Amino acid sequence: MALDHIPGKSKGILPENLPVSITKMPQLPHLGRVQKPYWSKSTGQGDKDVIEVEGKEANETQALLSRLTVEARQLRQASWCVTVVVMSDDPTFLTAFSDTSLKNRLLVWSTRLIVLTRLPLTQIQELVASKLGVYVHLPYGSQGSQTICVASWSEQHGLAHTSTLPVFPEKYDNFHGAKVSVAATTYKPLWVEKQEVTKDGRVITHRYGMDYFLLETIAKAMNFTFEVIPITLWSEALDLTSNRKVFATPVYHTLLYHRYQFFEFSVGYTYARYCFSMAKPQLVTNWLSLYYPMDDLVWAFILMALMLVPAVLQLMVCMVPESGGGAKHMSWVGVVETVLAVLLAQSVPHRLLTVTSLRPIVAAWIVVAVVLGAAYRGSLIASLTLPKYPSRPETIEELVNTVIKMTVMPWGVAFATDFSKSGSPLFQRLADIMVVGKDDIVSLQQAIENKQAHMSGIHKMQQDIAEHFTQLDGSTRLYIGRESLMPGLSAWPIPHDAPYRPQLDIHITAVVEAGLYDKWTEDMMELTRRESRARRREEKATVLESHQEDEPQSKDIIRPLNLTQILGPILLLAIGLVTAGNGSRCVFRGTPRFREEVLRVP
Repeated sequence: MALDHIPGKSKGILPENLPVSITKMPQLPHLGRVQKPYWSKSTGQGDKDVIEVEGKEANETQALLSRLTVEARQLRQASWCVTVVVMSDDPTFLTAFSDTSLKNRLLVWSTRLIVLTRLPLTQIQELVASKLGVYVHLPYGSQGSQTICVASWSEQHGLAHTSTLPVFPEKYDNFHGAKVSVAATTYKPLWVEKQEVTKDGRVITHRYGMDYFLLETIAKAMNFTFEVIPITLWSEALDLTSNRKVFATPVYHTLLYHRYQFFEFSVGYTYARYCFSMAKPQLVTNWLSLYYPMDDLVWAFILMALMLVPAVLQLMVCMVPESGGGAKHMSWVGVVETVLAVLLAQSVPHRLLTVTSLRPIVAAWIVVAVVLGAAYRGSLIASLTLPKYPSRPETIEELVNTVIKMTVMPWGVAFATDFSKSGSPLFQRLADIMVVGKDDIVSLQQAIENKQAHMSGIHKMQQDIAEHFTQLDGSTRLYIGRESLMPGLSAWPIPHDAPYRPQLDIHITAVVEAGLYDKWTEDMMELTRRESRARRREEKATVLESHQEDEPQSKDIIRPLNLTQILGPILLLAIGLVTAGNGSRCVFRGTPRFREEVLRVP
């Protein structure tokens, strides 16, 4: 593509034999008078398309450059090899082009730039009389930042190399021990900073973590050292990256579309699973604690058996001859009482067993009652020991239907922005309940105290729960939802068009493919578990010592049953007492004849 500027009237006219591909640019409206929108001429080497635009004022020229570089950048992105040719005699124009091309990201590491200018004859003669030098700027050379002449050109001898370096060397394979800046702060287990005060009063900062180990490995491979710029919020690190103040932000961030307008990302090397955490639901007062040990079908079978067995026994009792003994004179109430007594493991009246024809069905019912009773008692003990908790939100749909607030850290605002722009009503509702929290630990504590959730990365959340919200017995009041809010590909944020990105991607890929990142992840989680177990042992030892002072015989802390778990039997007893009381009232407040018969009893 070619861009030419002639003071007074700008005409894009290039010699036909210029060995550069001239690519057609679309007409730019409202940016000067377009004399000839474009013309194209087919040649053997391709099409040469020229646009002629006249800009009379400085502001008009600046606006033209801004629009032109934006259009040219789109062409550069669609092509794998682009050469930009700039023709001008005006230093102000060249300066404006330099600023505009950098701002609109026209020139990148792979773009070639040729500047053609017309100088006074005296300057041209001096230039031709001497040699033309080809210089290469090395930002990280063996002697620091330097510019080296790698070749020279003369009219008699042409291009001659004067250095062992090629004309276009790889500048970022080796930083030669240079120091670069990165911005990071503690974000367990990716980046952990711990300070230690030495005996002489100096403060030493120890750093470790999965992404810290990754940065340390890459620094050794690319031969550079790094200094960490202290930050408070991760948004500060992203601002420094966007303004090209740091080499990278060495903690992975999710690749979100709107973030690309501020910075780019390295190669994606892991999937950041962002989840939500809530307080586990507590036991609620429920009289169905006696009902839970059996399934609905089992209770239906027992009810059917309680109706069928007495009916069969009553029918067989009616068929017993007069010589059958006491069984012949049993009423249906007695038969029902007998069936219930067997089910409740009570004694069986002997008069039922005196009839041979009744013994098989009574024996079968006894066996069924023994099996059902043993199973019920075992399941009842288990349900009281491990009670049934209410259902809890595990998916995004259940989350938005349950809570009215979900806290996130300031970096989560980017997620809320993306969720609000989503075409899914579910994610739009999720964005509506997201609010910025003060701190991860404070937000998790609020999730326990209030009916709300907290969103964070799976590694960070597991670390915080294990470190701050684990009881002495290893239990915790918090749980992590089963469904991930956004399992997105993640990478390091780096400045736009960073020339060292290819080398950075190669080394990150090598580390991940070697399995080192997974190994560091396992090591960090194991370190957290060990520290958590050691801290719980110390706390438990302290608690046991205090209990031994009060009760020397006590060695274990036993968790007793609470009122919620045994509410069913209590309600059953209350129902029995109320029923017995009503029966007594009926006895003592019955008919006069019934009271007279009661009074005649000696």
